[in-house]
Amino acid sequence: MKILFVGLGGAGQRHLRNFRSILGDSAVCSAYRVRKAPTVIGPDFRAVEGARLDVPTFQSLEAALAGRPEAVVISNPTSEHIAVALAAARAGAHVLIEKPLSNSMDHVPELERVLVEQGRTGLVGYTMRFHPALRQVRDWLIAGRIGDVLSARFEVASYVPEWHPWEDYRSLYAVRRALGGGVVLTESHELDLACWLFGSPRRVFALGGPLSGNSGDVEDTASILLDCGFPVHIQLCFMQRPPSRSCEINGSRGRMAWGGGDSVRVFDGGGWAACQFDGSERANLFEAEARHFLACIEGTDRPAVDIRAGAEALKVALAALRSIETGKVVEL
Repeated sequence: MKILFVGLGGAGQRHLRNFRSILGDSAVCSAYRVRKAPTVIGPDFRAVEGARLDVPTFQSLEAALAGRPEAVVISNPTSEHIAVALAAARAGAHVLIEKPLSNSMDHVPELERVLVEQGRTGLVGYTMRFHPALRQVRDWLIAGRIGDVLSARFEVASYVPEWHPWEDYRSLYAVRRALGGGVVLTESHELDLACWLFGSPRRVFALGGPLSGNSGDVEDTASILLDCGFPVHIQLCFMQRPPSRSCEINGSRGRMAWGGGDSVRVFDGGGWAACQFDGSERANLFEAEARHFLACIEGTDRPAVDIRAGAEALKVALAALRSIETGKVVEL
């Protein structure tokens, strides 16, 4: 299988390793990137001194697509996702697009239409959908384990300067508005999870901004309230230590709690019960996503996060940003 990788930063190299590992010698990999030769990042997500990536690199997207790749994995800056995905889809390729789908809704419906016309798969890289504990949460919700949902809360904290210790964090797309940065878009996993678990919200209200003073021209902190028929609070920050991630869902008969690890707890009137899972490390989620993408290409599965689902999370993110800017509730 011919696979083109657009962008070879941390996420791009993780994808490259996974597809090579899964497909073995049948993976014919190439890359298109516009920055200097990338720092090689090992499986432990640390820079490997003196190493070079063994992958042919094209100088233009047109030349790269002329080789007719069957799949294109897109992990360049957010602002460039749609243009690359449209070109790849028109060239007849399946596309895996890193989250978020884009930093605007421009040309998103066109991408969905072209993929349908070409009969190709479009998958958006919200890897938390593959977390076994969160899948258990969804199963419990569908089964009514805690009754009617009354409220939910998500929290994510990380520290951008420690994401890529081998380079100056101020060069990362995450802290550059023109490239689609900011914590709301960059850490939009929880917005996607809220849509997946509870459906699209009716209204969005958010507060936040560049509160740390170290995040350039993007918001580094956001407190988002979604109206899903009940309140869903999402707290995001990528200038905060130590890192953490959690989710709590309160229902009329109990509660579910997840602390970001490999177990999830439920209280349904008979006391707390816990489920423990393997395969919840970040590397495992990326591998599960890669296998799922290949299954979609083969026609044995359907995209867990198709372009329409990715667009729903993007709409919520853009509404949150508009609310931060205007100080008003945004109707969806």
